[in-house]
Amino acid sequence: MSYSSTIRSYASQLATTWEHQSDAVLPILIDICQFTEDVEETFPNRPEPALVARSQVKRLSDKWENIRLASKLQASNFETLQWIQLAARVYFYKMTTSIELSDGESTPWASGFHLSLRVTCLRSIEQFLDYSTKLPSGQFEFLSLIDWLNLVSIATSLSKLALNSSPIPGWDPTELQIAQSFEYFRDQLASQMPRARDTQESNEDVFDRFRRITAVMKTAVRNAPNRGSPVGSTFELATGSGRRVSLLQDLPLPRPTSMVNGSEKLPSLWKVNPSFDINNDDFHWQFLMGTV
Repeated sequence: MSYSSTIRSYASQLATTWEHQSDAVLPILIDICQFTEDVEETFPNRPEPALVARSQVKRLSDKWENIRLASKLQASNFETLQWIQLAARVYFYKMTTSIELSDGESTPWASGFHLSLRVTCLRSIEQFLDYSTKLPSGQFEFLSLIDWLNLVSIATSLSKLALNSSPIPGWDPTELQIAQSFEYFRDQLASQMPRARDTQESNEDVFDRFRRITAVMKTAVRNAPNRGSPVGSTFELATGSGRRVSLLQDLPLPRPTSMVNGSEKLPSLWKVNPSFDINNDDFHWQFLMGTV
């Protein structure tokens, strides 16, 4: 947004006039857009020095937190505002998981840095989905296309972390219970979303479509083969002082307690049905259109 500063100024003026209660949200929405733009410009598709990458992650994390703190009052009045902010945070940390360090091999803490980013990305996804389950059922009927796409994309991202996340030292999807987490949030959302008023209606609405497709995804996640850490199921990394610390010590444990049923593993769904490939760039649109 080349003219985002000007737009932000106009939005602030509209918010000040208070012609409509929702005008107060306009500057915050622009702030979120500027934050997203900043994320995209900060992490281009090229290797970055480790210290630069770490400082940029810290800067953007603080920026998001400042936006959230400055809009607490509005977020309490407009439920989807905090939802949008959480979606922006997920986007940010998804971008950080793709950071390539130009001096990673010579940086002792590079491995731990990558692991902490991926774990934080996972937690941001879970926080977004947890907040989504607390939205009133009727609120889902008023979501914009972008909001709905955010929900689809973030739910898909969680299933990807369970199914085919690249191995890095300390990363263990089984120990993190990602499959159980996906199943829990999927079932909560499926029960929370509105149901067709006319039970005789044969057309599939977006909520039934969500239930159908995510049910297939749940089957795939539940039957995914275990993927452990390349250095063992530890989640501990050596510090500069020689001590080993757990990266999970300050993180809340996932709430789902259900167990994976059975040990027999099914072939990947995209091998059985190529159209159901969550790694396909068009999968989100296929999800929206119901062509998977």
